[in-house]
Amino acid sequence: MYIARQPILKSDLEVYGYELLYRDSRDSTFFNDIESLQATASVIESLYESGIENIVGKKVAFINFDEKILACGLIDLIDKSKVVIEILESTVIDEQFLSRLTGLSNAGFKIALDDVVDDKHTAELANCAHIVKVDLSLVKLDEIRPLISRLLSSGKILLLRKLRQNQNSLWLRPWGFIFFKVIFLASLK
Repeated sequence: MYIARQPILKSDLEVYGYELLYRDSRDSTFFNDIESLQATASVIESLYESGIENIVGKKVAFINFDEKILACGLIDLIDKSKVVIEILESTVIDEQFLSRLTGLSNAGFKIALDDVVDDKHTAELANCAHIVKVDLSLVKLDEIRPLISRLLSSGKILLLRKLRQNQNSLWLRPWGFIFFKVIFLASLK
């Protein structure tokens, strides 16, 4: 089992944290369709085996969670100052889940929403969230302008997903994006 560590950068290119992702081999570059509970449990197990500081240093770890993972209590094993609970877009939202998420947010855990679009799913979760991730390959910036305005006016931090290494983040600052998940591309030789 391996962990992919993808940097989350501030707009000044300083590392804020790392998204930690399950990988089944050293050469794997994507998620291989295992159950989300198993993937997140493996990431959390690795944090304990290796030590979270050895994986993310003094930064925070963004870890993917859905309704099953939050219900099983794995998050209770992690120091809330070292983790951001990242809610997957595939998460099934019900009253029990919203109650659990609200409780974690009130207890001091930071919550991030993954791949946000302007829909009911986002509205239900936005009250608990601190960070909202937007993937511009899934939605056009102009189409979500009203959502961005609402999120910013309610104090949310915007994180742009999949900014390429050679793209400049400066044009996105006026939109309110202050965090960026950068994909560093290496050319094959």
